[in-house]
Amino acid sequence: MKNVRNALVELAKGNAKYAQFNKNIVNTKKRVLGARTPDLRKLAKSLAKDLDFNGTLNFLKNCDKNVYEEVLLAGFIINYAKFTDAQKMKLTRLYLKHADSWALVDCFVSTRIKFDKEKWFNFAAGYLNSKEEFEARFGIIFLMAGYLEKDYIDRVFLALKKVKSGGYYVKMGLAWLFATAAVKFYEKTLKELEANVKNGVIDVWTYNNSLQKMTESYRFTNAQKQEIRALKQK
Repeated sequence: MKNVRNALVELAKGNAKYAQFNKNIVNTKKRVLGARTPDLRKLAKSLAKDLDFNGTLNFLKNCDKNVYEEVLLAGFIINYAKFTDAQKMKLTRLYLKHADSWALVDCFVSTRIKFDKEKWFNFAAGYLNSKEEFEARFGIIFLMAGYLEKDYIDRVFLALKKVKSGGYYVKMGLAWLFATAAVKFYEKTLKELEANVKNGVIDVWTYNNSLQKMTESYRFTNAQKQEIRALKQK
């Protein structure tokens, strides 16, 4: 850990302004050193080559949970290392306990390399009803990243009904997922949204923000955007 911390300090040198900017963007209570995400990924790849499961587990347990980069680095290592799905799930459970930011969730999910789709669907969906904001967001973002496809879309929509947290980043995650799903499943997604807000599965704020994200996207036609705007509720 001493060598890792020295490496992080080197990566953060001269980045004081970036550190403050990034802290505001990722909205974390942790200390932000200023190391940039691409550099953290490179460091994680290098470290993952020499760490077995127990070594990675020890790294995760001993990293400073009050330092944003140390936690994110641990997350990247989990994804780059060659472990079984069961091992990665165990490590993911521990990692998520220390995620206090959308970035610690979203960057972690975006680094997923290879995984068993069915096992990880069930694993991610299991977090949707968590009362912890960023655990629930993990479930949402994971499903958005890997399962908005024909074989899974109905299961994704059904699973999302389990979401209990009303946290801001949970609702924003839902809005992002629905807006992304509508690109490929336009009619189905709008129908799902309307049913969900009618039945109280989502609130009007989440519903309207889902539609707003669609109208801001270049992936919808002008005609579709006009239809979407007409669906907004007061």
